[in-house]
Amino acid sequence: CAGRYRGLPLLPLSAAEGGAAPTAPGLRPTPDADSLAAAAGRRGRTIAGLCPTEPPPSSTAMQPTEFDAALLRTLADRKLTRSERQALQASLAASGPSPEQLAVLRSRVFALAAAQASDTPARELLAWCEDVVKLLQPAVAPGNRVAEAHFSPGLACVNRITQLIAATKQSLDVCVFTVTDDRIARALLEAHARRVQVRLLSDNEKAEDLGSDIPRLAQAGIKVVIDRTPKHMHHKFALFDQRLLLTGSYNWTRAAADENEENLIVSDDAKLVAAFTAEFEKLWKMLSPQ
Repeated sequence: CAGRYRGLPLLPLSAAEGGAAPTAPGLRPTPDADSLAAAAGRRGRTIAGLCPTEPPPSSTAMQPTEFDAALLRTLADRKLTRSERQALQASLAASGPSPEQLAVLRSRVFALAAAQASDTPARELLAWCEDVVKLLQPAVAPGNRVAEAHFSPGLACVNRITQLIAATKQSLDVCVFTVTDDRIARALLEAHARRVQVRLLSDNEKAEDLGSDIPRLAQAGIKVVIDRTPKHMHHKFALFDQRLLLTGSYNWTRAAADENEENLIVSDDAKLVAAFTAEFEKLWKMLSPQ
């Protein structure tokens, strides 16, 4: 590959290969670079997967010694450049390491960083570690993620809501415009009876309507906060055990199940769960009676 990979200079690994490996200011030379490269059987060549003309066997995961040598190249300037990131990604994708092998590679990142810690500013060193470790996080199999969509009219949405409530073990935070579907109200009361910590935020305009289940939920001891501002509490979301998010256009009403065109999604995406949790806590604090 003419000594370059997508603009990435391939540095010699030892003086025997044509000169001492360059060392960035503030980094002490790494004496074991030659032994790492020799153990990998790649002295004077690119690390497996860093050159398009020399891909590693698809059935063999990148070895720790090869990975160390590749990391030493990127650590020389204390940065993981875009081309270096792409090269490592290509090598990891081609070799297909198992979760256990990825764990070993992750440990090598911190081991190499620790060897340099006495001379490298901590902030730069940790930033480098973070960039590399992100590459080594195992991809989550689709079957291990929650990403659902449900639609009404019909029973799909209401059934999923009641199933999630029934499966909740510790905490349930609900923020909805109203609750008039007795099936959902019954599930909330059963969760409360199981000592699940249930909190409910709702809108004053609908809370006291004929058919509203909000008053009886409050009377049963569920913590209820009503938005009595001139604006509407028009959210429709719930958080289950601080792990699952349910949201969408679906109102928790009998009409939504029987007549309306509505949607509901369920996700365990950590960023979404955190964002909706923060919103719920903000509204709960702001609207709770002082």
